[in-house]
Amino acid sequence: MMPLSSLSSFALGPEKVNKHAREAEQISEEHCRRLGILLPHFTEYVTISSWLYPHATPDRLSIVNVVNALAFYIDDAYVETPLGQRSPQDGSDDPLLRQALQNGISCLRGEPPAPTASAYRTLPVAYRQVRELLCTGAPESWIQRLADSLLTHHMSSCMLRRTNCSAADLSLKYYLKVRPEDSGMYFTTDLMEFANENYVPDNLWRDQGLFRMRQITATFGAVLNDLFSYHKEARSDGNVPNIVNVLATREGLSFELAVHRTTDILNNLVAEFRQLLSGAGRCTGPVPDAYARGLHDELTACYHWQMSTNRYRSPDSPFPELREYIR
Repeated sequence: MMPLSSLSSFALGPEKVNKHAREAEQISEEHCRRLGILLPHFTEYVTISSWLYPHATPDRLSIVNVVNALAFYIDDAYVETPLGQRSPQDGSDDPLLRQALQNGISCLRGEPPAPTASAYRTLPVAYRQVRELLCTGAPESWIQRLADSLLTHHMSSCMLRRTNCSAADLSLKYYLKVRPEDSGMYFTTDLMEFANENYVPDNLWRDQGLFRMRQITATFGAVLNDLFSYHKEARSDGNVPNIVNVLATREGLSFELAVHRTTDILNNLVAEFRQLLSGAGRCTGPVPDAYARGLHDELTACYHWQMSTNRYRSPDSPFPELREYIR
């Protein structure tokens, strides 16, 4: 078996952590407590923003912390119900949850709140507060783009984790399309613009080179996370869709071969990103340098942050590097 330490080449650079991390986490913890979205393991996931956005100011970092924390809260509290605990109207199968998520995103867009099931009323309220935080320093066109990405993330997560969905149902091609949406990586690339206070002009947003770099970043982060979270998702929770399980089920590969095939996919993504970064593979128009550097920071963070948290660690992990908890 290939140890996870051999994936360190996918970091694409040295570890970078925002120097305002602790200050921003304290501010965002209080925001999350007031919003009712503070989970007991908050410290396991809130730190991700400090790795993703190492150059953000304390104020902006604390706000993106809240957005990321809300997404983790929704996934952990509602969407990722273990398979053995699900019923036909539970977790991601619940149409009332999906409606509540849509209502929440409508509030983020600035629309009036719609009726929401009592079990999920926290979500529209939280997203309305998130909008107030973002409106202090973001253009409306960007908030709408962020709302699009978050809605796609929520709906993809519900779809992949519905009761009757398993790795056997998914082709590799389809999985590689929907998993980046489910992972939340697309909205983290949107948050990068806010964190760095450097927004992509609307006339450049559809540039093919920029689009592909963003797509690579999202896919890389999602696929790498599948390796880190394999024990948590596929072993602990059953046959949850995960690229290792998809390859094993659809292509008949052993665990070890599926992991090697996954690293080949990651290597190919890195090679293409580097080509685009050099300008050799751009299709049309300039990709703003600051945006490209921000995506590079995100790729770097994908490895370093997941190694820094206990979220993906277990004594029973198939990967030796994740068998000891960080103290």
